[in-house]
Amino acid sequence: MAFTFFFRDAQTLNLAIDHFLPFVQSRRTITIWSAGCAMGQEPYTFAILLRERMGPHLFRNVKIFATDIDTYNQYVQVIGTGRYPEKD
Repeated sequence: MAFTFFFRDAQTLNLAIDHFLPFVQSRRTITIWSAGCAMGQEPYTFAILLRERMGPHLFRNVKIFATDIDTYNQYVQVIGTGRYPEKD
């Protein structure tokens, strides 16, 4: 059972970005991997917060890979289409 939602632990994610940005702003490419992310709400939130802080020009260099094992095919439709239920 996945326990995740958009902007979950946003304060913690912003703190991570505070520490993360000084090290990556001068890099040509930035690759981030989020493992065990269910349908991807948390890495999606991280991407939103990161883009707001970096701006669109620098954010173009960011690639975020989000993975999970979905043995019950619960998330295949959301992951395949990138469309989340309206309640999310």
